[in-house]
Amino acid sequence: MKFFEKYGVSRSVQFLVGVLILALMIILGASLWPDAEAPRLMFRMFVGLSIGYALSRAAMGFAGTVNRAYTTGSTKLMKAIAVLFIFGGIATFVAVMGGVLTPDKLPGNTLNWGLLIGATLFGFGMSFGVCCASGVLTDLADSPLRALVVLFFFCMGGFLGVALVNQDWMKWYAEPIFGLEALGNKANLNFATWFNWDGTNGALGALILTIILASVVIFLATLYENKRKRENTYLGCECECCIAKIQTEPKENETLGYKIISKPWGMLTGAAVIALAFAALLFVTKGGWGVSGPLGQWFARFLHMFGLSGEAIESFTNGGYKAGMVDAKFFTNQMYVQDLSIFAGAIIYLLTSGNFWKPKAWLFKPLEIVFFAFGGILLGLAINLAKGCNAGGLFTPISSFATSGWIYLICIVGGGFLGNIVRKYLYKVCKLS
Repeated sequence: MKFFEKYGVSRSVQFLVGVLILALMIILGASLWPDAEAPRLMFRMFVGLSIGYALSRAAMGFAGTVNRAYTTGSTKLMKAIAVLFIFGGIATFVAVMGGVLTPDKLPGNTLNWGLLIGATLFGFGMSFGVCCASGVLTDLADSPLRALVVLFFFCMGGFLGVALVNQDWMKWYAEPIFGLEALGNKANLNFATWFNWDGTNGALGALILTIILASVVIFLATLYENKRKRENTYLGCECECCIAKIQTEPKENETLGYKIISKPWGMLTGAAVIALAFAALLFVTKGGWGVSGPLGQWFARFLHMFGLSGEAIESFTNGGYKAGMVDAKFFTNQMYVQDLSIFAGAIIYLLTSGNFWKPKAWLFKPLEIVFFAFGGILLGLAINLAKGCNAGGLFTPISSFATSGWIYLICIVGGGFLGNIVRKYLYKVCKLS
């Protein structure tokens, strides 16, 4: 890393490496995937690339909605994510109106104790890991040491979480909140079912309600940011300030190549690209966007590499992971390909824009690594309780008009603020800040 810090790597070299990675992915995928699976896997690859590229180029990440708000007072990202909910809702509206999906088939989760506890725990873990499921994949390119630690322990927590929720004594987590059986029926709790009289199979009413709720989030975020400014505790987010400065640079100083390849996107542009990827998933797979599902499986396969049998893994997880899963071909799994492509999309942007080599991204104190690992474990456990991360438990359900997504949002914000308070205290005690 000292070599790169002293001499650097030219932007042209980084650009060529980024283009080469993209070309190799397409060529290897087209040549190695079975003919029957190639179209689906290629589709998943491009969806992952698009999402990873957009998250990186627009400096977005779901974990930042809470973390940035607490540490800097900036709610710009939180408001951009709220707009993303609206974009996603429009995609779902089009899918329902086009007959691709019916309201009872829209993605969403049941309102149970696992959702409440898991989403809160996920928010708490985000504060220590400084990322979420999609964020840890994009951060592998931007902050590799932290991301590697969080990812490894995220996978471990996901594996342990599968074993945990499959124990007989854990059946309580799937019980409806407060014992209300209606809350256990995700179809009845989709906004579209509440407006099935509107002539659009409930889609228009559900979209309008989603827009109203997203607007409330934007309003509350603005109130919070203004409060921080009045109290002189508003610091502003460094990366947001840098992008804002770049966005306002004189147009005559920008080359066409810079605009197309390197110039950071505004968050609304990033949100639009992610929404388009979500729409593609809805129309092609009739399902939403998820990230965290494969992570526990990756840890199971890691253990298998070191001699643990598939049968032992199935027994430990009480049937959560079947024995044959660890022997299945890795690069023909659609979700594996999609997740790895999110990482690839982020690294391709950083390379093609000439911003890849950041030696300081490897510099952390040993105790910080412990906190990152702790955050990763919590994230992995949480996804099994809540049945999803920020992508599969928050964004996809909200965009699909599911009540569960909004409950997830409330819990994750609460858990995130609590986690940041605890993290700040521990960092002060340990003299890390």
